[in-house]
Amino acid sequence: MTIRWLRAFEQEALASYVPKVGDLAIYRILFASFLLLLHVPVAMWLPLAPKAFFAPPLGPASFFTATPSASVLLGLNLLLVLLVSLLLVGWRTPLASVGTGVTLLILKAFEYSLGKIDHDIFLVIVPLLLAFSGWGRTLSIDSRRHPARPGEDADAWPLALLGLVIGFAMFTAGWAKVTTGWLDPTVDATYGHLARNYLFTGRETWAGGLALGIDSRWFWKPADWAAVALETGFLFAAIRRQWLCLWMALATLFHIGVLVLFAIPFSANVMAYGAFVGYTALPAFRSLPTRTAQSTAWWIALAGAVALGAVATLRGETTANALHLPLDYIVIWVGAAGGVWYLGWILMRSRAYHEREAALVE
Repeated sequence: MTIRWLRAFEQEALASYVPKVGDLAIYRILFASFLLLLHVPVAMWLPLAPKAFFAPPLGPASFFTATPSASVLLGLNLLLVLLVSLLLVGWRTPLASVGTGVTLLILKAFEYSLGKIDHDIFLVIVPLLLAFSGWGRTLSIDSRRHPARPGEDADAWPLALLGLVIGFAMFTAGWAKVTTGWLDPTVDATYGHLARNYLFTGRETWAGGLALGIDSRWFWKPADWAAVALETGFLFAAIRRQWLCLWMALATLFHIGVLVLFAIPFSANVMAYGAFVGYTALPAFRSLPTRTAQSTAWWIALAGAVALGAVATLRGETTANALHLPLDYIVIWVGAAGGVWYLGWILMRSRAYHEREAALVE
């Protein structure tokens, strides 16, 4: 009886993650564009760093005794540019996805070999887990040979697995706070981190300066508890897509708060949340998956993407930085706007439901 109930629960939970092929295709283009504009090139500065600092954590870089040469890093970055460009236009999409994830993992491993590790592991995880999701079955070169039907569903397990991985990753971040005193009522952890970030790290934000003037435990301690509850709750919310989307909407507000107070943009997190958005239900994208561009247009797009990434790599500067485009900040703000809209939509839908129930009772 228990086994049957668990299997039924598992099937129902997995069914909640069934995405539309069009939604994943739009997300593929957005994700590849994000990588190409904001994260290419990777670690091109590494040969200039002191060799004595090389102390990589467990990973691909730990098999080496020193940082790679400039020519090796250039070659890896040009390979990344090609793979991301192929992912953008959807040519041999599964291979391009796996190649993007593996190449980015290798480059990030070397980038982190000097000790500083950023919070952008989702950029590696997303293409690896969605490689066989069907996100190249429309709006792609691949779809010219095997076009998807309008409104066709994709397999649920890649997206469900991504949701579970995001939930586990956020849970570990929350658990680290639980074990380091964030729940202690005598400790103001958020205030301490903000003071160090503002006074010693040098991120002197306007909102941070105002917040440091608030000397109230009734204000700061709930902030500690809310952060722990949000991060640890991700793992449990991942049981169903609807719950996870609600949690992600709340998280976008958390990330905008971190950006405003700490000037730390967790844009990789928000970009990973975008995999769960139903883009084809939005007016701006509603008719997009039904359109099939000519092959020539896709090849022109591929050539343009490769050229853009190659120029950025040879310059040693991302396209976003070269254009003075704060793309990571824009992603955070757009994500927060989407989160507010989604929370408002849930509240309005709940209100309409209760009004219908009350009318039936009367």
